[in-house]
Amino acid sequence: MIKLNSLTFTLASNNYGHGHLKRMINLNAELEKNDIKNKIIYFSNEKLVDYKKSKNINFTQIDKFLSKKNMSLCILDLSNRVFFKKKIFDNLITLFVKYRTPLIIFDDFSNKIWNILNIINQKSYVVCPYIYKNNFIKQKRKYFLNLKVGPKFTILKKTSPQIKKNTRLKNILISCGGSDFKKLTHKLMMILKKYKELKVSVIIGPHFDKFEKIKINKLKSDNVKIFRNINNILPIAKKHDLAIITSGLTKYELLSINMNFAVISENKSFYEFHKPFVKKKLCYDLGYFKNLKKLGDNINFLINHYEKVFKNKTQKKLIDFKGTSRIVGLIKNNFN
Repeated sequence: MIKLNSLTFTLASNNYGHGHLKRMINLNAELEKNDIKNKIIYFSNEKLVDYKKSKNINFTQIDKFLSKKNMSLCILDLSNRVFFKKKIFDNLITLFVKYRTPLIIFDDFSNKIWNILNIINQKSYVVCPYIYKNNFIKQKRKYFLNLKVGPKFTILKKTSPQIKKNTRLKNILISCGGSDFKKLTHKLMMILKKYKELKVSVIIGPHFDKFEKIKINKLKSDNVKIFRNINNILPIAKKHDLAIITSGLTKYELLSINMNFAVISENKSFYEFHKPFVKKKLCYDLGYFKNLKKLGDNINFLINHYEKVFKNKTQKKLIDFKGTSRIVGLIKNNFN
């Protein structure tokens, strides 16, 4: 029986969101099934927390963990521009370099990580479970030699697909992430309220602006249902014909259940990252937010041509729920 020891470092707070931690909890469940002992440590604003024990730890303790001869690897799910600028991140990296710790890194193509991998000089991997432009990945492979990329590495619990959609559009779900920093939820509700024949459900994330919450709650009616702080969007999504979401990881969750959905990107930068997904014809593209009129026109077209729009949607199954087992296999085959 293979027995390995690992540490996972990730993020979870109001500032960083909880998507990183959720992904690592899912991965951890599979690691345990395969006799791989793993401890999750997450950064919560300025604190380090042991996930299982729910108590703070310090860098002296982490130093001791990494110094053990039986430490096989560390898993990093830390991709966040704000966090990368913090001293606490630099301190962690210093320890990896000190002990030449092999790494599996999620979602990070930064120069800092590339330099670290060169210094460590160990068989480490970068895992990016998304759809990218081919040229982008071709360039990255020149620097990140052990790169695993694409939706087949998506870490999701296996979920049954949506049983079936109505041919006519009857109900819509709005989900704009945990914080909705562009305040799109209220804008979408204002656009949709004129469609009296449609039922609308809205998910309010845990980090919405309090004034936005008040505005959203004022639009609640017999045709509008509001959900708060949802841990798993899929059971709710399955009860709707269409979801309108922002350009985050939710689109991969909805893709996994063959859901009809439309994506509005918060800005041009997010839209550029989302473009390769659009080109696969996996969703309806609402572009990036410019103004309320433009968004309203795009949604009006979508509603009036719903059947035609999704008739030609790509049905290729890109997520097979084997991503977690692929990553565990990678660990077992390369970190003994």
